[in-house]
Amino acid sequence: MSLFSFTKAKHYPVLIGGFTFTAVSSLSVPIFSVVLGEIFNTFTLFGGGKIAKQDLTPQISTFAVQLVGLGAINWVCNSVYFILFVIFGELQVANARTKLFERLLQKSQEWFETQPDGTRVFLSSLQGYVALLRAIAFTNVLFQTDR
Repeated sequence: MSLFSFTKAKHYPVLIGGFTFTAVSSLSVPIFSVVLGEIFNTFTLFGGGKIAKQDLTPQISTFAVQLVGLGAINWVCNSVYFILFVIFGELQVANARTKLFERLLQKSQEWFETQPDGTRVFLSSLQGYVALLRAIAFTNVLFQTDR
């Protein structure tokens, strides 16, 4: 059974938003590489005597501002995608809990009495499985951040 088996249509905006912010935040790595390459190129040109000291400082300052802006955008996008995936996981757990409760309401009293370990142990284990589902949903978000 998959975590996505509890997905409803109203959960799709959160999931799509999470994937969108994941894609946007992953774009920062190649952009960072390009800006860093431009910085090293500028230092190389300065070392080769092709640009003057007066030209070096404004160019490096421009690239530094770009790096700060890129870092801020990356921070916001990573935060938003993490939050959206945590919300999606919580929505899945809530939906699983609701389905479980609805199915239990459909069972007869005799069914509960025929459980081998008793009702308390059975209901306690169901709560444990729901907690495990929450842990799995949260763990998936943590492993996505390691890229």
